[in-house]
Amino acid sequence: MPQRDTSGISERIPGELIDADFTIAFSLVDMAHGEWARNNGQLASQLLQKAERMLDGIRERLLRMTAPQKEAFEPRCAELGEAIELARAPDSGIGPESES
Repeated sequence: MPQRDTSGISERIPGELIDADFTIAFSLVDMAHGEWARNNGQLASQLLQKAERMLDGIRERLLRMTAPQKEAFEPRCAELGEAIELARAPDSGIGPESES
């Protein structure tokens, strides 16, 4: 029976999991935008909190990676953090501050 080449799998899988977490977290931010538009601020806030927890988890995993491994993810961390903050910002047109 031929053996599979599994070299590099231990490096590839963590990156793929982080990619998946980014996809989910950005989707949560998008969902929060929709909930703000439907005047469902409580759910929107919960979605943003989940996205923020996911970002924290991603950052924790990046601390265990080498500099070259995490280099591609750092700009996405900044982008996700900014997206979360903009969704909460009072002048963004979204969020509880803009409902009054």
